[in-house]
Amino acid sequence: MSMQDLLENILRERKLAYDADLDEGKFFEIYCADRILHSFDLSDQEIIDGIVDGPNDAGVDSVYVFVNRRLITDDFNFEGIDEVAYEIELFVIQSKSDRRFKEAPIEKLIVSLPSLLSSSSAEAEIRSGIRPDVIDAFSRFSEVMKKYSKDFPSVSIQVCYCSKAERPSGSIQARGKKLEKCLKREYPGADVSVRLVGSEMLYEYSREQKRLSKNIPVEEGPLSAENSYIILCKLTDYLEFITDNSGQLLVRMFDANVRAYQGNVEVNKQIASSLGTPTDGIDFWWLNNGITIVADRVVHTNKQLQVESPLIVNGLQTSYEIYGARSKIEPSDNRMILIRFLVEEDQNKRDEIIQATNRQTNIKRSSFRANEEIHKRIEDYFRTEYGIYYDRRKNSYKGKPVRKIIDIDRLAQATLAVLCQKPDIARARPMNVIKDENHYSAIFSGDMSKHPLKMYGCIVRMLMEVDEHFRTIKDLRYRTHRNNLKYHVLMVLSWSINGERTLPAERIVQLDMSKLQMDLVERVTKHVFDQFEVAGAEDRVAKEGAFTEQLKIAWDDKKLT
Repeated sequence: MSMQDLLENILRERKLAYDADLDEGKFFEIYCADRILHSFDLSDQEIIDGIVDGPNDAGVDSVYVFVNRRLITDDFNFEGIDEVAYEIELFVIQSKSDRRFKEAPIEKLIVSLPSLLSSSSAEAEIRSGIRPDVIDAFSRFSEVMKKYSKDFPSVSIQVCYCSKAERPSGSIQARGKKLEKCLKREYPGADVSVRLVGSEMLYEYSREQKRLSKNIPVEEGPLSAENSYIILCKLTDYLEFITDNSGQLLVRMFDANVRAYQGNVEVNKQIASSLGTPTDGIDFWWLNNGITIVADRVVHTNKQLQVESPLIVNGLQTSYEIYGARSKIEPSDNRMILIRFLVEEDQNKRDEIIQATNRQTNIKRSSFRANEEIHKRIEDYFRTEYGIYYDRRKNSYKGKPVRKIIDIDRLAQATLAVLCQKPDIARARPMNVIKDENHYSAIFSGDMSKHPLKMYGCIVRMLMEVDEHFRTIKDLRYRTHRNNLKYHVLMVLSWSINGERTLPAERIVQLDMSKLQMDLVERVTKHVFDQFEVAGAEDRVAKEGAFTEQLKIAWDDKKLT
């Protein structure tokens, strides 16, 4: 069996998690991006959101921008990135499901990428004919570069041309080198690489397991009890434990931690100081509370711990500071760090550990959203009532059918749009919906009489129908603004099913869901897009309350039922 045949078998198996009618080429784009960005552990939705493929895409299928291993999105909070050193990474992926590499796709990139990466007015003329979501993706990279230029960040630009070919021809390799030279001229200080990813490399990527397994040396025999270990290990060994083979931070280890990195706050300054200028006769672990890690399995053998699925539940700030100081930590550095390993697969018990180990610090209640009882109840309700997977912890349902997965952020946005009639806020500040106490309590009070579980069920069913319709939209005018208008369409759809705009929680529960038909979704979508064009059809319009008010007036004049 050829490597291409082996890859085809893997693709058929992986595609089962997606819709049967998903276009083969579109699935290959999702698969390639997921595999290339494996170490970033992005969710399926984050992968899909990075796909910009379509008419006038300049040969670009997917674009992703990272700062210090964190994905940059429209509403990204830059306050959490306040570090000594900055690493900016741009991934541009072109995925063609052909069984050979072709010259035309890479020639497109040779022409388009230098102009997309340029900020000059001359190049702006060239960019004018390219689809807006491609421009937006590269604008995000430009904005990040401008923001951190004064801090002399390290910049990496990786271009991947993926196909099912066994290997590229000499002429294709030559064109790859030509593209590399073009990009290096545009960004002379950047680490630029062009990778031709064929079936063999994709197959190797496919073998990388989602289940993370890491080893960590132990200086002395660990203190151990049932399902727990306490060890001292060298800073250099811990640094290797939290990074991948290329020395990049394994961000997935930190998903269970309830706090984001806090940046240049006082406690982190103190950690950084103790790392950079150690005091003679004082070890690092004497000055630090250490790290707490939960894992599925820990085995002590041959002076090391073998750890399966490690999650850092306390010590994120320390870990990031150690990673940030990696260039200053010499191989001969014998300083130690204290680590506790707790073996616990039960998610409820893990949640209890997370809250307990973070209790001594000043953490807002909003940091514990995923642990709250309301979200556990929603998770159980969605799964048992509708077969929908509520991903309250990122990627906990990875591998389940993508269309049946919804995370806290999307449910919060949808509920804000339907219950509170604020789709503009859901679009403009999606992350703030969870963080803002007023918005949060208005949609997730935890009071079952005020916010019954069935309310969320009705909302998510409407959202999934809107998503389904949006996936089928072919008109380029509509496709460009799908993300802008999804929650506006959802709001108007709920009015149309209800027959009036007054829609409190108790009324949402009583909605006649038999009216949730695709023809109604289509009519509502057209109505909202028509109003959007009247209002100017710009991103800012979707993020302003004035457009929501315009939709209310227009719907009153022309009730869609």
